[in-house]
Amino acid sequence: MRLVLRWLAVLFPLLGIFVAWYLTREHYGYVILPCPAHASFIDCGQVLHGRYAVLFGMPLALLGLIFYIAETGIALYAHIHNNYIGKLLLSVFSAGGFLFSLYLLFLQIFVIRAICLYCMASAFISIFEAVVVCMIFINGKHA
Repeated sequence: MRLVLRWLAVLFPLLGIFVAWYLTREHYGYVILPCPAHASFIDCGQVLHGRYAVLFGMPLALLGLIFYIAETGIALYAHIHNNYIGKLLLSVFSAGGFLFSLYLLFLQIFVIRAICLYCMASAFISIFEAVVVCMIFINGKHA
């Protein structure tokens, strides 16, 4: 089980890379992503091209891509070396991703009043990563 958790800690940010890469590619191509229009509050274009889609002049999708690449590297380091510092770095990084994902979810639901399904996928990846990392850290030094 412990080995499975360590591999999951590597897998989730790898999935995040693919989602963030797709969103970044679409952002710079000025393409509106296909979103199922079954509900009026699902609008990827409004979320991805609105005023909250850019931070410090960079699209959040690109920042997410950079974040997931860094998190994957940290997760691999923690998996290979299985030491306290690796797990601590991964814990701090995943906690930051978790909190920022909650903030972005709040913006989508209560401020923008529109949801991007791809952004939701990224948020759930960050949330699952944080849960897995917590389980690794709680299981002690041999997790």
